[in-house]
Amino acid sequence: MRSEAVGEGASASLQLPGRIVWDETRSSALRSPMPGQVSRIEAQPGQKVKAGQVIAWITSPEFGQAQAEGVRGQAELQQARRELERTRELHAAGVASGRELDEAEAHFAGSQADHARAAAFATAYGNGNRVDQRLPLRAPIDGVLVERRMSPGMNVGPDSEQPLAVIGDPDRLWLLLDIPESLAGRLQPGMQVRVQAADGSTLQATLQHVDDFVDSERRVVQARAELD
Repeated sequence: MRSEAVGEGASASLQLPGRIVWDETRSSALRSPMPGQVSRIEAQPGQKVKAGQVIAWITSPEFGQAQAEGVRGQAELQQARRELERTRELHAAGVASGRELDEAEAHFAGSQADHARAAAFATAYGNGNRVDQRLPLRAPIDGVLVERRMSPGMNVGPDSEQPLAVIGDPDRLWLLLDIPESLAGRLQPGMQVRVQAADGSTLQATLQHVDDFVDSERRVVQARAELD
């Protein structure tokens, strides 16, 4: 791709390498928070999705263990609450000591903390109050499923280099320009940029940002424009 950044009143233009990427403020990359295997895909590229909609299901034994701990924690909390109520009654009747009451209250507080952690986990990743090892991969934002890099049976995990899917707004994109270090001072926000598209048409954009540091490996300064 070739792009041109032209300053107002300038008699010459700069031809710079550039690339089009998703607008990071309007897109989200999805990765599996736990290791597992893709079992079912619920959305196709180009499909509009809503925040919270399931994009795919991942079978994860680790997630199943977390589900089981959540169910067990809820049962333990109920048991701790009943034990605390019984100890309070015994203490009021002079049968249970103050130490026994303190221990019951501490056990109940610990069960509450464990249950709160499990509830927070269920809110973030949960699939209802079930133990089925099925981890839902949900869309975090409204948008379009613009990329999908997974298939049924594929092993996935949080350390994967590439995201499993990208949800974004394809109506707004970023144009990233690589400016040689020696030319960085000639560009500034507000300048007009022309991009030659593959079909021969010309797209217009306005330079929004120019980095104030040099990429130490490539010896370039990166600039960004927005494209409709």
